[in-house]
Amino acid sequence: MYQLRNALHFCVDHHGRGLDWCIAIEAGDDVEEVVKGGRVLYQLKHRATGVTMSDYSTDLWKTLRIWAHSVTNKQLDLDETDLFLLTTADLTPDSAGYLLQPVASGVRDEDQALKALEAARKASTSQDNKKAYEAFDKLSADERRAMLGQIQVIGNAPDVDEVEKLLLERVVSAVGHAYAKPLLQRLEGWFYQRTIRQLRTDEMDAITGDEFDHVFTDLRNQFRPENLPIDEDIAVLKPDPSDYASMTFVRQLELIDIGKTRVGIAVRDYIRAFTQRSRWSDDNLLCDVRPHALK
Repeated sequence: MYQLRNALHFCVDHHGRGLDWCIAIEAGDDVEEVVKGGRVLYQLKHRATGVTMSDYSTDLWKTLRIWAHSVTNKQLDLDETDLFLLTTADLTPDSAGYLLQPVASGVRDEDQALKALEAARKASTSQDNKKAYEAFDKLSADERRAMLGQIQVIGNAPDVDEVEKLLLERVVSAVGHAYAKPLLQRLEGWFYQRTIRQLRTDEMDAITGDEFDHVFTDLRNQFRPENLPIDEDIAVLKPDPSDYASMTFVRQLELIDIGKTRVGIAVRDYIRAFTQRSRWSDDNLLCDVRPHALK
């Protein structure tokens, strides 16, 4: 869920800056962005409050193992790839992760970070990190420096609930406070289904900027004052007419003998309309709460 919600946030963030990008889950990494001029790989770690990431942390070394393995096997072009480790954990001061924060942090020092990693690898006997150490050992000195040059570590990153709040802030600018949550629920629903499709295909079926723009724009337009959203899950409902045989309108249709097919269509349309109207009501979409409605 943390991967999905962050990936959606990346999409929304990119949406305001153009369409020349695409995003995939569990492709090159937890989340992979392909942007103009290269790509960005994200490793995401969601941890409990109070957890810290030190030079010996498994989260750090498992991430380094993945990237080191890709470098060794020529699967990663460091000249065209940025590497991000986002963790909700705090970074131990002067640890490698702390020293690999973005330049804007004012503490970035790749040489000291490399020394810290090499010292931790030499001192540690952790079996959990054994494969990571072996992958790190296979890198030449130049490869280690080049890889660390592309790594940025973000500590104390927003957790899954905080990412939702960030998404709501962005959506508010599109439809206002009253409709932000209903729109976000529908956007997340589409995104999760779309991601499932991407994960189940053998090819790179990434979400493109054009595709996301079409979906986001369509949803935003559905929440204009003159419109109401039609939800896909409701639009495809196929109820069993026999479950509604006792309803008055069904009995009336049977009395005039219009046929089972047309009765089935009537039941289907009734259930879809009733369910959609109920959801509109639950989401407070049937009453216009904007200022002009109060005049």
